[in-house]
Amino acid sequence: MEGCVLANEVLDSFPVHVLEVARRGDCQEVYVDLEGRSVVEVLGPISEDALAVPSSRGAAYLEAGNRFEVCLQLDEWFAQASRALRRGCLFAVDDGDLEPYAWLRQPCGSVESPGPEGLSPSPLENPGRKDITARVNFSAVLRAANARGRPTPFPPAWG
Repeated sequence: MEGCVLANEVLDSFPVHVLEVARRGDCQEVYVDLEGRSVVEVLGPISEDALAVPSSRGAAYLEAGNRFEVCLQLDEWFAQASRALRRGCLFAVDDGDLEPYAWLRQPCGSVESPGPEGLSPSPLENPGRKDITARVNFSAVLRAANARGRPTPFPPAWG
């Protein structure tokens, strides 16, 4: 097609891998498990080789115990959008920041779980009754867009 693709509040709905910086400077992945009838977090090894570079990038700026998210879906999404859009523009509007500010401003990670009033903000409590979202890493978005032939002539705007 020729035209404009407007992705408003799309990128923050993609799944993310939550990583935590370990004492030795590498990262572990945060997994979800069951402990009795409760949903709990557990740390384990990184699940995919594709997380190696992004994990070292984030760990270089953060201290042990700090968390950040990595979205591996961006490359494929931009690849699909690029194939569909023969000529035109692709606008992505979302909440987020550039590296390293995305991590430094929220060293506990940016995963949020807004939901109906009266529910805990924890994404592990009342699963299925709330949205789970994370802020978008615009540096990763720019890398994915540029890799798929969608150069970004203007820097992202944020407030």
